[in-house]
Amino acid sequence: MFAALLVSLCIGDGVAAPPSITVRCDARVELFCIVSRLAGDPEFNDDRAESPYADAVEDWFDEFRAHPAVEYAKTLRKDYGITFNAVPDLALHCDDVESLLPRLPLSPRPARLDARWTEDIANEYLDRLRSFVVDTKFVEFFASQADRYRRTEQRLAERLADAEIEAWVGGYFGDTATGATFTVIPSMLNGPNNYGCGVQLDDGRFELSPVMGIWSWDADGIGEFGPEHVPTVVHEFTHNFANPVIDRNADALEASGRALFKSVQKTMEMQAYPTWRIMLYESLVRACVNRYVAQHQGAEAARADAADNARRGFTWTADLATLLEEYEADRERYPNLDAFAPRIVAWFAEQAEHVKKVESEAPRVVSIEPADGATDVDASTTAIRVTFDRKMASGFSFVIIGAKTDFPPTAGAPSWDAARRVVTLPVKLEPGRTYRYGLNGGDFKSFQAVDGTPLIPIVVEFTTAAR
Repeated sequence: MFAALLVSLCIGDGVAAPPSITVRCDARVELFCIVSRLAGDPEFNDDRAESPYADAVEDWFDEFRAHPAVEYAKTLRKDYGITFNAVPDLALHCDDVESLLPRLPLSPRPARLDARWTEDIANEYLDRLRSFVVDTKFVEFFASQADRYRRTEQRLAERLADAEIEAWVGGYFGDTATGATFTVIPSMLNGPNNYGCGVQLDDGRFELSPVMGIWSWDADGIGEFGPEHVPTVVHEFTHNFANPVIDRNADALEASGRALFKSVQKTMEMQAYPTWRIMLYESLVRACVNRYVAQHQGAEAARADAADNARRGFTWTADLATLLEEYEADRERYPNLDAFAPRIVAWFAEQAEHVKKVESEAPRVVSIEPADGATDVDASTTAIRVTFDRKMASGFSFVIIGAKTDFPPTAGAPSWDAARRVVTLPVKLEPGRTYRYGLNGGDFKSFQAVDGTPLIPIVVEFTTAAR
């Protein structure tokens, strides 16, 4: 319907190399995301996805909110947990938006299709989506937005033009990346969510097709892309190579993965990383991306990247990235990450033992008021109180988790009791609100015992009663 844009790399003599990364909005992805938005899925209704394009979607499709495809999308989320990346995953395994025929047999499940899809569930949904395409005149809508798609593609292509992503991916992952094609799909309704999608074809070809969110827009509804999108694109491409390494070594990694996950479970779940295996996917991907940042943006940028990961609960990213320097230094011995997997397995085991030791020595929280998970807190409550099992140092680290607006509004400075075991934070709460905060987190570790041992980061969440 419109030409995809290509990112080219330049070689030494100034001649452009063959096109490397295709940047293309995709009708299949937009269709699936629109239906999930109409079904009320929060990840496709994020405030950061609101734009003139989202307004156009609402205007065109509003009367179809009760369509059988939309109703079934609600069932997919409620009964099967089909959300987030599973949505575009199936879209990219279909041939085109009008026929929506699977490109590969759905049984056995294609190698790169999310495991939540079964043959029967997928076929039922695709049948309803075919009717949705006809009933809503979806193809006509997609054509009406062609200029927005084209200009969004162009902006992202320009941002990626000098990033050398394909060259880095091909070199870093060796023969496992041989023959892969690289397509970046900007998705107009994803907001801040990005998915490392791909399709493994029967003939062995590997289509790398990360679906990228857009969280900044101009007045015309054209996506805007900053420097942060470059490592994000690298991140999503990397999932296609790092995840299988974790999967192939899952038995050896499970014990250490579970131990690490237990220490950061709530923080991970808040980021839609609900299992130890997904946490390990993210850990290895983030360490690889940190190496890309170090090599292409410098040591300071790599340190900032590692600090951001630590704030998200991945406190071990910098150390895992250091381990990967061994991989980079001996590519004859380690032609790809699979060959290096035993070192990764051993490293995670060491990390898990370290976490267990730290947890056994760290101060513990005895009680929290309002309690973590409370759902009917009196909004007239004037203070948060945290009691520790031992005397603490004099510092505080009440940390913002997620949006700043989720942090309980303060009404004064925190203070300790005389024994320095109870800390009190004055607050002014509102009815019918969910609040979230952390005790320590990332670089903020001022909650520590008098001997300097820091509290293991804790995330607390509670909801006030409505009036």
